[in-house]
Amino acid sequence: MQSITAFYSGQWTSIDAKYLGLYGYPNIQSLSGVHFIGPKPWQRNSKGFEYRINKYPDYRLWAEEYYKNVRRHARDTWGINR
Repeated sequence: MQSITAFYSGQWTSIDAKYLGLYGYPNIQSLSGVHFIGPKPWQRNSKGFEYRINKYPDYRLWAEEYYKNVRRHARDTWGINR
């Protein structure tokens, strides 16, 4: 992310909110990208994780997709089904 920002720095004229997606703005259906503040799905024991899962639908979706991919990887790589 930082390298892309450095590469294009000074060439942007505006930022489209649908590529930021902070707190699901404007809504999940129209997002083209996301940016999350706070604990990541692999930090599920961190303070604030459960609060964000319950409050923000985009954060919940991101965590669900993350865990789905982790389970799929474990199944496809090691034959573990959980």
